[in-house]
Amino acid sequence: MDIRLRDYQTSLCHRIFEAFQRHNRVIVQLPTGAGKTVCFGYVVGEFAKMGANVLVLAHRKELLNQAAGKLTAITGLPVGMVKAGIKPNYEASIQVASVQTVVNRLNKIPAPGLIIVDEAHHVISKTYVKILEAFPNAFVLGVTATPTRTDGKGFDRLFNDLVCGPSVKTLMEAGHLCNFRLFADQNPMTWSSGYQFGRICLINKRPRVTKNPGCDLPWKREAIHLLKSGRNALNTLDTSVAGPGIVTVLLRKLRFNPIE
Repeated sequence: MDIRLRDYQTSLCHRIFEAFQRHNRVIVQLPTGAGKTVCFGYVVGEFAKMGANVLVLAHRKELLNQAAGKLTAITGLPVGMVKAGIKPNYEASIQVASVQTVVNRLNKIPAPGLIIVDEAHHVISKTYVKILEAFPNAFVLGVTATPTRTDGKGFDRLFNDLVCGPSVKTLMEAGHLCNFRLFADQNPMTWSSGYQFGRICLINKRPRVTKNPGCDLPWKREAIHLLKSGRNALNTLDTSVAGPGIVTVLLRKLRFNPIE
């Protein structure tokens, strides 16, 4: 299967290798649908040509399968999978691994020259950190569409450089991404609306939505910290394609405590 990079993907890959000349840990941002797997597949192929072992980390089954399929197509090399219930092939130079499984098999993994972290906004969790600390000499490439977290925690402890791809607007104008329809509340939240962003109640294990989700009930758990950086997160969005209503879409499963 012949997979050719688009112009913006080729440019991004070149910038990744330029960043690797300065730093050994790089995080890359590319919008959803723009081909993050294809881009890191190209990077994996280049490392494989140099004889390096590669470890690709993901946290969901569908991401593992997608990465394995693309890497096989791009590199033409066998790809091992480290996941519970699947027979491993540790002889393969490219390993696609479930984070939850590989953290318990670190002594069996061939020491990688490159580690790819898919959905890299999860990387600050203890499991990911333990894996990265086990291979301190490896180059690390994190890929994500959203290099930001609602808890306000950054990635500067784990990455040294950020490489950003083209924006959603640019990719749409070039015909690489299709247009979209945004579904949101007719009365979207704004920063001055009657909600206190610092006090968000996430309804847990309760199928029925109550009229007063802020009331004192034993089955609720507070997520006080969830939107401490909400304004900053919104400011990172491309305002030409996103407005305040997108908050309703992103947080559609949350119930909010009105300001008394």
